Amino acid sequence: MERSERSVLLVASGGHALCHVATLVLQQVVVEAARDLGIPSIGWVVALGPFLMGFCALPAGLLGDRFGTRRIYRGYLALLALASGAAAFAPGAWLFVPAAALIGVAAAFHHPVGLAWIGEALPAQRARALGIHGFVGHFGSTLAPTLVLLLAQSVGWRHTYRVVALAAALLLALLLVTRTTRGERDFAARHAGERRGAVPWRLVLAPALLLVMAAMVGNGLVHQGFWATWSSCVRAQAGVLPDPPAGSATTLLPLLERIGALLPDGWSAARGGTARFAALAGPIATFVLAFGSLGELFGARLAKRGSGLRRYAAMNALSALGLLGVAWLPGAGLLLAGALFAFCHFGTQPLENELIARRVDPRVRGLAYGMKFVVSFGIGSLATDPAIAGWRDHGFPPVFVALAGVALGGVVVSLFAARRHSALR
Repeated sequence: MERSERSVLLVASGGHALCHVATLVLQQVVVEAARDLGIPSIGWVVALGPFLMGFCALPAGLLGDRFGTRRIYRGYLALLALASGAAAFAPGAWLFVPAAALIGVAAAFHHPVGLAWIGEALPAQRARALGIHGFVGHFGSTLAPTLVLLLAQSVGWRHTYRVVALAAALLLALLLVTRTTRGERDFAARHAGERRGAVPWRLVLAPALLLVMAAMVGNGLVHQGFWATWSSCVRAQAGVLPDPPAGSATTLLPLLERIGALLPDGWSAARGGTARFAALAGPIATFVLAFGSLGELFGARLAKRGSGLRRYAAMNALSALGLLGVAWLPGAGLLLAGALFAFCHFGTQPLENELIARRVDPRVRGLAYGMKFVVSFGIGSLATDPAIAGWRDHGFPPVFVALAGVALGGVVVSLFAARRHSALR
């Protein structure tokens, strides 16, 4: 891999991690954010970023196809730095909510443009590069609970946005000095004489691709519902959620007491009136999510051997099993079930990306990835508010059981699509 190719992969992968950290802050501190912002029904604010991230992905993909992926990616990093800085210094909800919305708009550009950019810049190593990109991006998602909760305990949860703004500015500076790759030059030469104004919808509205998108709807709902629930579930089970919902038992306490006995006293001491083990809640949530990064690498290997909806359905079926375990198992069993879900669910991402890469004309690949993220984040964000309302009113088990049912529904759609189109198997 040439130096310019490594730089492109570093910028795109780092931008992927920042995209997820920035849009996942509120999910980690739902109760504190509702209190600090003065918005009791905060579900719609939490859903705002992912909603805009999803539904703005389609025009973002169009802009990438029309004006060039590298150029639009520079705009993404600049906008993310600006919006995150505004969120970090916002004195109240009147500025924070628009800043959170702008973060969602900025994040919409990463996936369709970044994925298409990797395909252009590293065509010979696309599957491997997409796997690394997914691994690093999921590392950002994995780090979010620890980063946000530790900052919340020390200087305040909104300071996470300062970290994102600084990192986005550094990646933008690196991109500005990175030369175009051989793949980018070859792509530009092949399509130099083509008219870029009209949108060739016929290339992306093929029945097979639409069935692939339909199969992804359930995955998107599960993804957003899980993120709206997981960190709060861990905090409630550890006894450190400020306002635990009805029906949530502290099933992690015996396990955390054994872990706490091995750590310095300060790690498990009460701080400011909060319960014990507050410092452990973020790392525990992160530990489980880290298995998703391994799943990304496993999914990339599956995609390299051949991406099909039957493999995709199998991974989703196993993720549903993990969700049922999270709902019903106590202690270490809960963590193992969460790890199974994270490994299988996040392992579907490279399969989705390679399905699109193999079956979509390169000229509209950004548009196709935009359609994917309309489904994954735009439609998926509709699960956020019901999930938050569900666990605050009824506890966590019913929410995870419902998400498992949605995942199994996606399995049925995937198998139906594979049966209708042999090329998707």
